[in-house]
Amino acid sequence: MNNVITAPFNEITRNEYKGGNIEILLAAMHENEFDETKGWGGFHQWLGAGRAVMKGQRGTRITKFVKVEKTSKNGAVKETLIPRHFTVFHFDQTQVVETKEVK
Repeated sequence: MNNVITAPFNEITRNEYKGGNIEILLAAMHENEFDETKGWGGFHQWLGAGRAVMKGQRGTRITKFVKVEKTSKNGAVKETLIPRHFTVFHFDQTQVVETKEVK
């Protein structure tokens, strides 16, 4: 592990994480000695990028607030933020997906 400190980011989208997720992911990186230059991603994001989460790996739970439009009985539309919980895995918890050759 090198000594470069970077903000945690999504390896696939290249977006940096925000708010309390930064502290959660930095703590997980430090505790597990993950490579600080690599990022995080969801299970299906990793599969789409040609990588799979290795068997037995435990993800890190983060929260993202998603805007949702709600319509009241009088027809007024109001935007509300709703917390959605996600589990992400660090690059070091993944491996290249092995493709099986078709004969």
